[in-house]
Amino acid sequence: MECAAAVMLGRPICIPDQEVDAEYPSGIDDWGMLENAAVPPPDPTASMQMAIHGFRFRRLLGRIHTSLYSNKALEDAAAHSQSAYAWDLRAELETWRASVPPILTLKGQALSFFTTSDGFNTDYYYAVLLLCRVQIIDCKGEATSGAFLECVQAAVNILRAYRGQFIGKPTCYTWGALHELFLAGLTYLHCLWTSADARRATRPDQVSSNCTDCTVVLAIMAERWDVAAPYRDIFEALAGHTMTMMTDKEHERPTLLGSLTESGDQDVESMMRWRARIPDMEISSGIDILLTSLIGDMPSETQAVANEGSW
Repeated sequence: MECAAAVMLGRPICIPDQEVDAEYPSGIDDWGMLENAAVPPPDPTASMQMAIHGFRFRRLLGRIHTSLYSNKALEDAAAHSQSAYAWDLRAELETWRASVPPILTLKGQALSFFTTSDGFNTDYYYAVLLLCRVQIIDCKGEATSGAFLECVQAAVNILRAYRGQFIGKPTCYTWGALHELFLAGLTYLHCLWTSADARRATRPDQVSSNCTDCTVVLAIMAERWDVAAPYRDIFEALAGHTMTMMTDKEHERPTLLGSLTESGDQDVESMMRWRARIPDMEISSGIDILLTSLIGDMPSETQAVANEGSW
């Protein structure tokens, strides 16, 4: 849990993985604890194996975070490039995905999102975003169109999974779910504004559908949890400008800042007000970086005109 929180917030992991020597739990037969089990799995230890598989994923997330996003990783870049780290970690991620244990067959609804195939798939695509984001947010880097397109598809898969899981089902809304959903939505928008290849590969109706998936879930969360309200408002405003941009085929190199200032200072001020409602301690570094990349410091229209060259 600590590792997952540290990765989300972009903070150092308190207990480095190499300092942990405890073994995974034993593969005990805990099948009888699941009263809504329909058919026992071939392996009676399957439920524990699912938990252990989740633990392995958290450890992999920690290695991605430490290898690609920490200051120490940047210092070691000369000895082993970030791209090499990313390839090695991607291979580990594919191995993890290929070894997902059999999903338990239940009579009713799953006890947790994390015990479903959608849960493991969402974990996978979240890790893909983490691996690719280090490329696409670096304006001076040479991110390939493939990196943007992969991020777009991973983000779309996350948005669809959360819509299917959270709408019409008694799933609890957690800060982790809010973070993953909002981060996927922002990454999707960032790719469309930044990559011409991503825009050409995406139809306007697809943008509308995918943005709606994210907006609807955020809106439902906000109805039951006030903390989610500014996230909903920010994404809804950004999505609206993005859909407008996608319907205007003349914009080969659009900028979200230009779109915002064309609408007047009200949009910019609203965005600043919504962002201020999110405590710094609750916003992840990934979200903060993507927001900054999308809309910068969100100056007023007068400031934007004065600084047009720098933007």
